[in-house]
This record gives sequence, structure tokens and C-alpha cells, in this order.
Amino acid sequence: FQDPAVLTEVSRAGQSFAGCAVSLVASRAGEFGADPSRLVLVGELFGANVASMLALGTQDPYPGCAATASSWSAAGLVGLNGDWLVAFPLFDPVAAAAIESLSPWPLLDTAPDVSTVFAVTIDAVDQTQHCDEANTWLTPRDASGSMRAQLEAIGATEDGCIDFGDLADATAAEMSSHDLEAEVIRLPNSDNATRTISGAQVAEFGPADIAALLPAITTVAE
Repeated sequence: FQDPAVLTEVSRAGQSFAGCAVSLVASRAGEFGADPSRLVLVGELFGANVASMLALGTQDPYPGCAATASSWSAAGLVGLNGDWLVAFPLFDPVAAAAIESLSPWPLLDTAPDVSTVFAVTIDAVDQTQHCDEANTWLTPRDASGSMRAQLEAIGATEDGCIDFGDLADATAAEMSSHDLEAEVIRLPNSDNATRTISGAQVAEFGPADIAALLPAITTVAE
């Protein structure tokens, strides 16, 4: 990912494929006894970004998708360890130019009222810290300064480090400022059974974190 145009193309393609998949599921929900009016989109990391773009923006399935005529809206959105400012170091050289295609900030003024929960695993906080370098990575990603204002308002910058947990809090606050319902939950990993590998990807969920996450998914569907 050295070329922002390539990163943008990849992210748009991911959204298009996901839009087709969800459209197909929504159009066939009745065949499986499912209620498409209670559709919840759940994603992790880049999948969280994709899910947010679909739930808060447009479905945009790729041309030729078998369900292009399907119309649906998400009742809920759950983002796990979402990289809401594309903060993960892999994307540093190109993220500023591609962030509009990766995060839903341009959509919030017109987004539907989707009940949203951002979930963060404990290990992801340690793995994604940016310390004493906010000006080098945050400023290019946040040209308007709105996210910095939210980060400062919630006290995220006081310790000199910003992590996925702080970004989730700031994202929820930014959505709330647009009258969108959003909250953040920390998965406790109280049984030390959830395993998060490099890149903040959950390799295995423990029972305690599943017990905390599943009710959140159920709640946003109601």
C-alpha cells in the first residue's frame, strides 16, 4: 500500500463486494425465516470500516451483482477494533489521501439513524498506541480538526498516547454530535481466553468476551 489510489481502489472494492453480499442476504432473508428489518452489520478491523460505510452510506454493490435490485437498510452496526482513523502503521504512508474511502466521516450529515456499538478488545489497546506523535499521523488524517477536538474532549490526549479505544470513544462522540446513536464497550477478557494477534486481529474469542459482545449485537437489532 504505497499508492493512495490503490488503497482507495481496494477499499472501494471491498465495500462493493460487501454491499453485494449483504444485498443478496437481505433479498433472500425470507427464505430462511429471517427478518431483514433487523439487519445488523458486524465487522472487525477493515471489516468494521467496510460495515460502517455500508450501514451509514450506500450499498453500492458491484455491477453484475445478483442482488443489485435489492433495497435494505441496517438496523444496527457493530464495529470490533475498528481502525477509525486508519491509525495502524501499515497505512501511514498513504492513509491521509485515502481516508475518505476508509472511514465514514463524510457520511455523517446524511447518515440514517443506525444504532451503533463499537467494541474494543483489551489487547488491541496496547497494540495500536500512537504516543507523542499525534501531529505526525493525526493531523493529515483529520484536516478539519473535528476528531482531534473529540479526542481532546474525552481526555484521550492527556497521557500522550492514542489507541483504538480512544478512537472508538472519539468516533462515538463524533456520531453523537450528528444525532446518531453510538456507544463503546470494552470487552473485559476476564477469563484471559480471548487471543488478539499482531494487528489487533482477534484470533480466538473467550467465553467472557462473547458474553459481552452478543448482547450488544442483539440490542442494536431491536
